[in-house]
Amino acid sequence: MSTTVAAEIAFSVEGKMVPMPRAKPNRHGELRIPSDHPVHEQRKRIRSAARAAGAIPVPEVAFEIDCVIYDDADSGSVGAALRVLADALEGVAFGAAEQLVRCAVSRERQKEGEFPRFTVLIKRSEKNV
Repeated sequence: MSTTVAAEIAFSVEGKMVPMPRAKPNRHGELRIPSDHPVHEQRKRIRSAARAAGAIPVPEVAFEIDCVIYDDADSGSVGAALRVLADALEGVAFGAAEQLVRCAVSRERQKEGEFPRFTVLIKRSEKNV
């Protein structure tokens, strides 16, 4: 049985992009992000939006991600945003991090009256995994 995957899917997530925080050691010395940090809720919203758009993890297919962050430009670096996005989509839009062959994240100022959000486009790549 073969699994087919859409050539591309797109979705949007409302709210500011919460950057990935640095992990801190817990009382056992393990590096963890505190369970009450808002990045965990954001990951859930990203996964939910990706699934609703039709994302399914397909092995041995290469993927590319384009993300545009629309906000007031003070919500952290695009590198930190990229880590959150890739982490949230692993296992949902692609099976393993090695399948992600290109990521592009850019930031644009939101227009007056618009709410902060970010849009994501996931495409199959012609490159091999």
